[in-house]
Amino acid sequence: MIPGDNKQRQAFWQQMMQQYTAAEVEKALHTLPVEVEKVLRLYYFNAMSFSDIADKMDRSISVIYNHHNRGIYKLWQYFNQSPRS
Repeated sequence: MIPGDNKQRQAFWQQMMQQYTAAEVEKALHTLPVEVEKVLRLYYFNAMSFSDIADKMDRSISVIYNHHNRGIYKLWQYFNQSPRS
């Protein structure tokens, strides 16, 4: 199931972190655009709020939400595609 709302996106992230190795997650994160990767790292690894991330990155909160949503979707695609090399 594609993560649709924020609760589902957070559940996907937790599942991903449990199911895959740190190296696999890092490899997947590096496939994302730089700003999208940064948003995910700040949100999940640094426990920053979307508002704080928006301030830090000098972007609107809507841009941060969009980067977060896009990043989670791209990670979902990455881990749900055919085998990776």
